[in-house]
Order: sequence, then structure tokens, then C-alpha cells
Amino acid sequence: PPAGVTAEMVQAGQTLYPTTVCAACHGPQAGGVPGMAPSLADATWINIDGSYESIVKTINEGVAKPKEHPTPMPPKGGNAGLTDQQVKELAAYLFALSHKA
Repeated sequence: PPAGVTAEMVQAGQTLYPTTVCAACHGPQAGGVPGMAPSLADATWINIDGSYESIVKTINEGVAKPKEHPTPMPPKGGNAGLTDQQVKELAAYLFALSHKA
């Protein structure tokens, strides 16, 4: 895992993911929703390089002009209540999903 990312963060992100607005657009298993948002569970990253840091940045800043999917992602997915720690945990989970050994 990237520096500073723990197994506990990945687990917390996995628990948090389905309860956040993320699942509404990216699907309950992060597999994407056709015509809305891409999969976050594979090694293909469309708008970023897939690094932990870029996932954190994307969650925080959103994707105003997606390259392939029509639906923009607002900062924090529209959930301004996400804490910095929750963003890091979600990013840890998504990194783990997309960087399976």
C-alpha cells in the first residue's frame, strides 16, 4: 500500500463506501454505472493516474469535466460532510480495489 495507508484505513473505507453518495453513481461494489460514472474497481483510470494521492485529490475536488462519462462529479461527491479522514479512508479502499495483486 502507499505510504501512510493502513489495512485499517482500507477496511474503514470499505465500510464507508456503500453508505456514501459514491455508491449512487459508481455502483454498490464500485463497478460503475453505465452512462453515469466509471468503475473504480479496476486498474483503468480515466481522469487521473490512479495513485493514492490523485484519488484523494479527486474525491476532494471532484471531476468537473469527465473525459468519458457524462455526469460531472462534484467535490466530495456532493457530500460536503465527509471529513478529511473519511476521504483518506475512501481513497485507501478505492486504491486497494484498483491495485489488486
